[in-house]
Amino acid sequence: MKKEQGFTLIELLIVVAIIAIIAAIAVPNLLNARMAANETSAVASLRSIASAQIAFSAVNGGIYATLPQLKTSGQLDSRFGTGGLISGYWLDQSTNTVDGISVASGLDVPEFISGIRSYIAEPVSPGTTGRYHYVMGTDFVVRYQSDSACPAGMLDTCQGEPVGGKAAT
Repeated sequence: MKKEQGFTLIELLIVVAIIAIIAAIAVPNLLNARMAANETSAVASLRSIASAQIAFSAVNGGIYATLPQLKTSGQLDSRFGTGGLISGYWLDQSTNTVDGISVASGLDVPEFISGIRSYIAEPVSPGTTGRYHYVMGTDFVVRYQSDSACPAGMLDTCQGEPVGGKAAT
């Protein structure tokens, strides 16, 4: 008589439980790694804009450009246009002002000094696509802030910390 080989229900349930445990450990790490990659991309995008502005200014007698002008001149690729979604972050020029100070999602940044604009990178879904808001002001230093770092009414004292250490003084 031939005995059929196979897995019992208990053996299959144990394998499924082990896979579920491994997934429960791996998924949060994967999400954190994706969020860190999005943040790195946002900072790199802002630094690309800074490089493009400097190159444009060198060729055009010290005049700085808008994002569409940088794209048209070939300094930036089509992702930048008039602002857009890049790796989980909205990237754009800051345009809102309060008492002459530009404000983008609670970030206090001067918009124009010598014709240079400030730029912002905001997570599409804070806490999911990114933890921080990034801003590059007229000094071309990229700064970051968490959502809780700048409560309402505190815009004048809320500049954010430079990415990668202290800014040059």
